Amino acid sequence: MSATLPDLLKALAHRRVLPFPQPDDQGSFVFRVDGTFVVTLRQEGGRAVLDAGVGALSGTALTDCLERLMRILFTRLKRQPELLYLAGGETPVLRLRRDLSLNGLNAMKFEEALERYLNCLDFWHRQLGTGGPATPAPGMLFP
Repeated sequence: MSATLPDLLKALAHRRVLPFPQPDDQGSFVFRVDGTFVVTLRQEGGRAVLDAGVGALSGTALTDCLERLMRILFTRLKRQPELLYLAGGETPVLRLRRDLSLNGLNAMKFEEALERYLNCLDFWHRQLGTGGPATPAPGMLFP
């Protein structure tokens, strides 16, 4: 039996004593983590998609920064299910995406996967040079 993203988020909000987030016009749920990250969650068929901006890429050393980040990414590929990608625009933004199968996913497994995703997001944020020290357990705040 497959869970639904709203059900998993309700369970998470209940367990963490947070208000339940309301979906936006596209059916996505948006929440802030530690005042640093804005994470969007949406359901696409039988999977939940987690997506957040890591940081903007700008400056004259853009190519050097991308090369360094790609070397790190290649060493982590087998261990990390997240996808690091660039979203276009005048100032490219590095983004992190993770797809979770909802089939057989319960609230505890969802919370563990979300925590691993947030830790990975923090890692890439620090690698980009835009973050401070890592926080062991990010606090979640729904808008």
